[in-house]
Amino acid sequence: EALILPLGDFTAASGGDWVFKVESDGKSAVKTAVKFGRENASVVEVLKGLSPGDRVIVSSYASFGGRDRLVLKER
Repeated sequence: EALILPLGDFTAASGGDWVFKVESDGKSAVKTAVKFGRENASVVEVLKGLSPGDRVIVSSYASFGGRDRLVLKER
């Protein structure tokens, strides 16, 4: 068994070293260190930093301006 994330534009900004993990209340996301393992054309294996059930922003981080914490708003 492996913990996986969809491969996305988020890895370009983070170099695969971190992700924005959504806090349990769903109102913010925090930069969290991760370690990735194997990947294919659609998914990447998470070796460290996340647990099953954690939610992660996988869209591009280009517009986040180097922030460590994001405040999320409902649409």
